[in-house]
Amino acid sequence: MAKRNTFFEDEKIEKKIDIKQLGRTLKYILPYKKLMVMMSIMMLLASVVSLLPPRLLKLIVDEIVVDNDYRELCIVGVGLFLLAVIEIVSTFIQTRSMGKMGLSIITSIRKDIFNRLQQLSFEYFDNRPDGKIVVRVTEYIDGLADFFSNYVMMFAVYIVKIIVVTVFMVSLS
Repeated sequence: MAKRNTFFEDEKIEKKIDIKQLGRTLKYILPYKKLMVMMSIMMLLASVVSLLPPRLLKLIVDEIVVDNDYRELCIVGVGLFLLAVIEIVSTFIQTRSMGKMGLSIITSIRKDIFNRLQQLSFEYFDNRPDGKIVVRVTEYIDGLADFFSNYVMMFAVYIVKIIVVTVFMVSLS
């Protein structure tokens, strides 16, 4: 009789990160190329808009207050308000779209996993406790969902912000 894999025995995972598995996982992003480009533009817009208010405040303090030009002060104040609205709206659209994209990716991964489970032999299910299979199908996929909807988005946002801030700082000097 074959040795049965019980609930307190776990298979040893030799590699923590496998480049092939990462590549297989990233292939689920490819159908969303257009959305990723749109999100990149939204991130760039939000980053640039978030850097403009300090320049406008410098203008207010250095020139407008000194000249007592209240008309220009109102125009710059409206500009600050519009920049804040643009930043909020673009960040909202970006966050919502990335969340939807992450959920769509996870849905397709879950469908592929379900199809793969249907192809496995009965011996696979006989040799493993039900809980292990369920945990792998649910918990690990929830970890991937978190990765796609949070970490990928935040990584992209921070990269764009670093680039925009660097360009902004270089232009100031």
